[in-house]
Amino acid sequence: MAGGSRPGQMERNPLEWAGRHRQRLRDISGRANADVRRHVLRALLLDSLVPLSVDAQVSEGVVTLTGTVCSERERKDATYLAGCVPGVVGVLDELTDLLHPRIDDSEAIRDAVMAALACTSIADVAELTVGTSGWGTVVLSGAVQSRNDRDLAIATALSLTDVETVDDCIEVEP
Repeated sequence: MAGGSRPGQMERNPLEWAGRHRQRLRDISGRANADVRRHVLRALLLDSLVPLSVDAQVSEGVVTLTGTVCSERERKDATYLAGCVPGVVGVLDELTDLLHPRIDDSEAIRDAVMAALACTSIADVAELTVGTSGWGTVVLSGAVQSRNDRDLAIATALSLTDVETVDDCIEVEP
């Protein structure tokens, strides 16, 4: 007798179970992928332990997390939060672990900040320049279109583990 054919019997193959029950779960939730993605991103944004470099895509209720994290705790928090959103039937973890850069490794910190900024919704992220100045201090300069973009750039840099302070030299162009 095939696994799961009797009520209460455990499935022998989790992928078989997932395939069989995915549509049932989607029917129960009835939420569109864009709606689920919006709620997942909001949940990730509101948790201070998840870096802003984490992004999510949704297909058929399955969330795929991409971006960078600096620790296993950040990874676990992101996957847990995504899985708690109504309408999510599964979470695929495609997060990249950044090697925890040494505090005196300016280039690694600059690269980590630029990678995190590239994952944001800042329209003119290419206009931003990232520099370092001393222990854990990042200098952001350049021009953005709004105060919200400036605030998002600062918050993104501060969300990284080795960044203690941000010197804001960003200009807001009207």
